[in-house]
Amino acid sequence: MNALSDDYMDYSVLEQFIRYLQAGRAYNLKEATNLYEEEQHRGRLETIQKATLEATTNIADSSERTAQTAKENSETLQDIEKLLRKGNKKFVANLLKIK
Repeated sequence: MNALSDDYMDYSVLEQFIRYLQAGRAYNLKEATNLYEEEQHRGRLETIQKATLEATTNIADSSERTAQTAKENSETLQDIEKLLRKGNKKFVANLLKIK
């Protein structure tokens, strides 16, 4: 029987196990395997965390742009209302056709 699962039969994985054993981070193959799995899991969590942070940043940026656009639209509507109050209906009608 093999001492290791086929999942670990990769040169880079075996090198990592040897480094754990040489550095004293693991004292046997079982500890090396557990340490490797723990580090792999931590790496996956860090990747997810980075992706979440990036997505959150993108959402915040998009929200900021949306708020700015809403503010600009509100200001434009206020300007149109002022023009209408002043009796510039023809100018407003032409302005709306352009956009």
